[in-house]
Amino acid sequence: MGTNIIIMDVETRDIENEKRVYCISHNDGNRKKSFYLTDYKNNEKLLCSAAIKSLMREKYNKYTVYLHNFSHFDVSFLIGVLSELSSKQLKPIIRDGRFIDFKFYFGNYYYFNIRDSYLLIPVSLSKLSKNFGLENKGIFPYLFVNNKNINLDYNGKFPRFKFWDFENKYDTPEYLDYKNSYIKYRSTFKNKTWNLKNETIKYCELDTEILYQVLMKFNEIIYSKYKVNAFKYPTISSLAFAIYRTNYLSVNENNYSTIPIIKDNLYKALKLGYTGGSVDVYKPYGENIFCYDVNSLYPSVMATMPMPVGEPTFFEGDISKNVKFEDLFGFLEVEVNAPLDLKIPLLQKKIETNEGFRTLSPVGKWTGVYFSEELKEAAKLGYTFKILRGYTFHQEIIFKEFITNLYKEKEESIKDSANYIITKITMNANYGRFGMKPDIEKNIIIHEKDLDKFNLDENIIISDSISLKNSKEMVSFFDLKDSDMLLGSYRNLNISVPIAAAITAYGRIFMNKFKNLPGYELYYSDTDSVYLNKELDSKFVGTKLGQFKLERIFEKAIFLAPKLYGGRYRDKDNKLKSLVKIKGFSKKIDFSKLFSLLFYDKHIELEQEKWFRDLSNQNIKVVKSTHKVKITSTKRVNIFDEKTNKFIDTKPIVLDKINSNEEK
Repeated sequence: MGTNIIIMDVETRDIENEKRVYCISHNDGNRKKSFYLTDYKNNEKLLCSAAIKSLMREKYNKYTVYLHNFSHFDVSFLIGVLSELSSKQLKPIIRDGRFIDFKFYFGNYYYFNIRDSYLLIPVSLSKLSKNFGLENKGIFPYLFVNNKNINLDYNGKFPRFKFWDFENKYDTPEYLDYKNSYIKYRSTFKNKTWNLKNETIKYCELDTEILYQVLMKFNEIIYSKYKVNAFKYPTISSLAFAIYRTNYLSVNENNYSTIPIIKDNLYKALKLGYTGGSVDVYKPYGENIFCYDVNSLYPSVMATMPMPVGEPTFFEGDISKNVKFEDLFGFLEVEVNAPLDLKIPLLQKKIETNEGFRTLSPVGKWTGVYFSEELKEAAKLGYTFKILRGYTFHQEIIFKEFITNLYKEKEESIKDSANYIITKITMNANYGRFGMKPDIEKNIIIHEKDLDKFNLDENIIISDSISLKNSKEMVSFFDLKDSDMLLGSYRNLNISVPIAAAITAYGRIFMNKFKNLPGYELYYSDTDSVYLNKELDSKFVGTKLGQFKLERIFEKAIFLAPKLYGGRYRDKDNKLKSLVKIKGFSKKIDFSKLFSLLFYDKHIELEQEKWFRDLSNQNIKVVKSTHKVKITSTKRVNIFDEKTNKFIDTKPIVLDKINSNEEK
């Protein structure tokens, strides 16, 4: 089992609205080595170059170098020197702007892969150190090193508490422990000063040690359970699928593979039926609101419901004239007629609005592609359909053993232990693999003098080009020889969108039953949660897969838009707490600020810092931005009191277009 890995960690500081590298450490399990900016004439490029060159050794051939958050953060600082030092053209694999795999060549025959360990274990390093029972990650005075007036060779007084970026106003246990241990250390060695370089390197190397131990233990557990080498897979979704494929996937008794691999135009046709979870505001204000989440919604339906399997069969026209509607299984393009009196519709539709495409649950008439089982559930609510065409599949429950085994193991593990975390993320990640977009866009880093020649290739369509300002260009492109895009088709995609679409549809079916419970008022819903005016029947609540857990009871709650809500609640010690969720805003705000937003055309402006990756200049910009928080109305119609202009209710949007705008 190949376990040749190296851990690298990059420390940055914020100077003049930019993230700037000032220390890099790496660790191969036996030896640590660190690089500090002042040792390289305060030249960041020289620092990064030295760190990479130190790995360009024959002994590291075919190793994997892991950085925790390489794909979106650390790559910004390293891509320039990697492109300059590589002995061959680099062809990074990038998905949705994230660098999944970066193969770096050196010498005539050698290479190592650079990957993001966060994509393999999507948990912060501080939490992982606790989950895996390792040394605490430690703390560091980031606000101290971010001060441009502080020399990186600082050797002086211990940084005061205000420089450690704690939310508390008073000394925390972590700070006191660190300070006391340092006092004890300096008295032993008769050292009366705090050295920034030494403390940075110690902190950076500790991160590499923790991550090395985490990854080795992670791989050891994965291999012992499933005989799969985790280091062969760049993401948790690809690893979860490999575990499923190796241990649970089999050929059907009718001799067809259970997972339908999508080819040609089938992806384009079926992706219209893949619309994800449902998130909506129904009532803007309530008291004594019960907040419930489902225990592993998607895994629960994967374990219990039949999936579309085998080779699909295409049909044109209304197949229900020959086959009973209840016997159909697959994806149907239909003309929908949804009852206008539905308060909480089931079927979703992606439409174009002034703010871009939005997925909503309307009433009225439209055309769409839907999973047959969701259409059958919709028919119970009064929907009617005219079937135009579609694809039928065989059906089979294919994930039961995989999910039930993992969930049982998770429940039997100590909460938040290494085994608990591993089983949890593996179980939840398998679904994601099936819904991936076609991997047809490629990336290559070439010399700028070759760009024109590359562009003249009739089989190449360049979608983006970024100058790295070192005579190299990173080019994103489509190769028509591979994707046959001129014919509008895709070939042999290692995905299965009907599986992903079926899973999400089953999830919506499950949730809709609780969104429409007789005698209940629904205030808000997310993909796997409902916010209700009273307690659920105890038979629906528990720790089993697919049961609900009560997260909290809001004494008062305000819901302004999808992913924009807040409330006050009592914790387990009966202390009054507040919770505010604002998509795109990370800082905490007081719940009371939401009350003013219940009125038409009212808003508040919140300031925060945002990071913007700049590959061209090999840095990350830190920009202060204003986040405007207000009621939105892109998914349902908001209703206001005519006298007070107060937001009091919502109702579904009405569509009346059989061919309404839809994302293609």
